[in-house]
Amino acid sequence: MIDLKRILFFACLLLTFCACGQKTPPAVDLDLYSDRGFAVKMEEIFADPSAYEGAAVRLTGQYYASEDYAYILRTAPDGAACGFELAWAGEKPESGQWILAVGRIKSYMEGDRRYLQLCAEQLYETGRSEERIEISENAFLTDLAQLYETAGEHLGARVTLTGLNGGGYVYRTAEYLDGRAGPVGLEFLSLSEVPEEGTWITVTGTLSAYEREGETVLTLIDGYITAAEPAQQPIKETP
Repeated sequence: MIDLKRILFFACLLLTFCACGQKTPPAVDLDLYSDRGFAVKMEEIFADPSAYEGAAVRLTGQYYASEDYAYILRTAPDGAACGFELAWAGEKPESGQWILAVGRIKSYMEGDRRYLQLCAEQLYETGRSEERIEISENAFLTDLAQLYETAGEHLGARVTLTGLNGGGYVYRTAEYLDGRAGPVGLEFLSLSEVPEEGTWITVTGTLSAYEREGETVLTLIDGYITAAEPAQQPIKETP
C-alpha cells in the first residue's frame, strides 16, 4: 500500500532556489533508469531542483490521488514510493493505473513554500509487462480486433506489426464483407528516425492508450522502426 502521507512530505520539500535567467536544462528520460537508478536520480533532482526547473521529462509510474493532489510514483528497491506531484488537466486515470507522462518539471509557491511537480502535456495509460504480441500477416484484422477488444489486459505489452507508414500511424487497407474499406492499424510515437510516408515499415512499441473525443485510442510508445518488405494490400475480411 502506498503511503501517500509519506509521499506528500517527500514531494513537498521546501525548495530554496531561483532559476532566473537559467537556460532550459537537458531533457530527463526517467524511463531509461532501473528502479534503483530511478531512485538515485530522483534524489539528485530534489537535492538540486534549480538544475532541473523547466526540464522536459518522461516518466512511467502509477497514478495516485490524495485530496487535492495527484502523483505519479514508482517503488524504489527499499520499498519506498518516489516520484512527482502530477499536474494534468485531462481526464484522471484510475488510482493505481500505470501511466506514462510527458511534460516539464516546474515549481510553484504555496504559502511561503515552493513545491516541485511534473506538469504533464501528454498522458497515456500503460503498464509494465513482459508480454510480447505480434499482429500476424495471416490474421491481421482478427489479431488487431482482438487487441482492441481486450486492450486493458495488454497495456504495457510490446506489440509488433507491419504496414504502411502514415505519419505516426502504421496501417493496412482493409476491405470488409459489407463493402466498407479503410485503413486499420495503430498510432505510434517513435524513438528512431521515421522513414518517408507511404513506405512499408515494421513497428515495435509499448502498448498504451489515451482518450480522444470520448473514445479510447491505442498507441505504441517507444516505437522502434525498421524497413519492411511490401505485403498483401488490401487485406480482405474473411467470413
